[in-house]
Amino acid sequence: MSCGQDTSRRPIIKALSKDFVLTASQVTMLFHATVNGEFKIPLLKSLMDNIADPANALFLVEYLSKSTILTKHPTNYSTSASPISKKTLVKGKVKPTDFKLNEHYDGMPFKYGRDWILPTSGIWEFDYVSPRRALKGGAITAEAWLRVTQSIQNALDEGRLSNEVIVMCLRRVSHLFYVNCSQIDVLLAMFPQTSQNLQIRRDIFTTLYNRIVDYVDIREHFCRPRLGLPPAFGPACIAILERQIGMLNLFNPLKADNAAFKCDFNSHEGRLMAQIILRLKKTEDNRIINSRFGASLEVILPMDAPPAWYQCVPFEGYWEGTYVGTNSKMNVRKDIAMTYCAYEF
Repeated sequence: MSCGQDTSRRPIIKALSKDFVLTASQVTMLFHATVNGEFKIPLLKSLMDNIADPANALFLVEYLSKSTILTKHPTNYSTSASPISKKTLVKGKVKPTDFKLNEHYDGMPFKYGRDWILPTSGIWEFDYVSPRRALKGGAITAEAWLRVTQSIQNALDEGRLSNEVIVMCLRRVSHLFYVNCSQIDVLLAMFPQTSQNLQIRRDIFTTLYNRIVDYVDIREHFCRPRLGLPPAFGPACIAILERQIGMLNLFNPLKADNAAFKCDFNSHEGRLMAQIILRLKKTEDNRIINSRFGASLEVILPMDAPPAWYQCVPFEGYWEGTYVGTNSKMNVRKDIAMTYCAYEF
């Protein structure tokens, strides 16, 4: 069967996904008959929810999970800056600072300006990160959570599902419950801190962090030592998590004391983080120690933030340091938390 025939099948597959329930064997036949490797993924995505006997479709789930989870961030978007895309963004009232990370335009790091207007050509790529947090006072659905943890433990005991499939299943049901930090600990404990489990531990956290009701404690709970034990995520993992879900989603302005930071001025979020640190320093009259700045991570030298940065931080370079002090103005910190970190009070 030719690639052209694969392409002509798209309308048929779309119709099947709407109007028919298929068996795992029928979907498997379509899968193996598909020549174009790139078409296999949309084929499975369209039909996976229509399989009548999903227990017999583990091979298909395994293929889909490894082909998507391990190759690209699940919320990565690459869109043409065409008039149609522009109208879609405007209609949705999307602000460029609301939800996007790791932005690139035509392959180059993207820098926002106040007068920026979406162009009519080129490729705009970014990772979407939801700005929503768990509802304040949201009820933890104990029954649903118990079923999830028991199912994962059973799958691990039987050794019949890969880590990728477990993560995919967790994503499909994560909207059914809220959790707290301690419950995440229980799930992470099923996957001890070994090199083989680093990926799934991060995937579990990024899947559920928007469902954590005690989100104020996330940074201290998972990223710092507790009770004499090492943190759930070390510095290398934290750097990856900050890239996946955003620095601000892991930053707690209410407990900014002794907070180490690394700001990449080539990214909007990095500059925004720097502005927050500088605002805290100015209003609380605290200090920034171990301040270093450079054109690249390899060439970074001691340097205090110059006065000009309080008006506008640079668009290039790397800045790191630690915010320290004893003066805390909680009204300022709460304003930052609500404005930039989606906290509710």
